[in-house]
Amino acid sequence: MSDYLFRGSLKDLDPDVYELTQLEAERQARAEGLDVLGIVHSHPDHPAEPSSFDLEHAWPYYSYMIVSVSGGAAADQRSWRLRDDRSGFDPERLEFTPGAATPVAGA
Repeated sequence: MSDYLFRGSLKDLDPDVYELTQLEAERQARAEGLDVLGIVHSHPDHPAEPSSFDLEHAWPYYSYMIVSVSGGAAADQRSWRLRDDRSGFDPERLEFTPGAATPVAGA
């Protein structure tokens, strides 16, 4: 499965390209029998909380892991879920069970 990585500022990213990239990732995952559970992104020098851009472009059924980066290093990470009415996000508690995930080839 190919990955899409965007490096730069969101002001440099066309929102239409952002939406198409998400749709293509979902299509590729389904073609390979995988599910997209969420999206991970960073907020350099800002808290690990959803931004207005996140609210405008989020889809209700995904988890959104946001990593706060300070001085070039991860400072905090939190997961969020968009409310069904799209009015905002609620924090989400994630549990990781060692050995529960199946490794993906090439990952």
